[in-house]
Amino acid sequence: MKLAKVFWLISLFMFLALILVNHVNAPELMVLPFRDAFFSDSITRDTFFYASLGIFIFTNLVFMIVGRIYPLVFSFLPLPQKNVWNTNPRTRALLFEQLNDWTKGIAFVFNLLIMTIVGMVIDFNDVYMHYQLHWALIVEVILLMAWFFMYYVTFNKISSAQELIAVQS
Repeated sequence: MKLAKVFWLISLFMFLALILVNHVNAPELMVLPFRDAFFSDSITRDTFFYASLGIFIFTNLVFMIVGRIYPLVFSFLPLPQKNVWNTNPRTRALLFEQLNDWTKGIAFVFNLLIMTIVGMVIDFNDVYMHYQLHWALIVEVILLMAWFFMYYVTFNKISSAQELIAVQS
């Protein structure tokens, strides 16, 4: 689970590199691959840069806040073996640390989704190189489902958490 924080941090830098390189190399007017009655089919590269950066920052801030408010909403969490996790302050502290790590992993997967969508818009406007990014969406949905599965696998292992606390004390 500690590796999730590292991957999340790397995804932050990867996104910044992606949009900065795109901002430098993109045409002044970018065509959007999805059209809607409410939106025009093209935007300026500055608008695209700031909109994608704003969506990315907002998403990561939401996940950071959610990762910190677990102690406040503990009674509402759909947590396996909740009564065992709530036995003493050490198990609760370990639980909240693992929930924070799990939230960073979900944020990493959502960062990958945002990077893929931004990459598709960039690919739609690039005349020199074309990347096949459709497969990435499938992989990211599988990663998202696997990470939700890890929630129940991780938090069902309360006996190993209690053993860890016993060794630490």
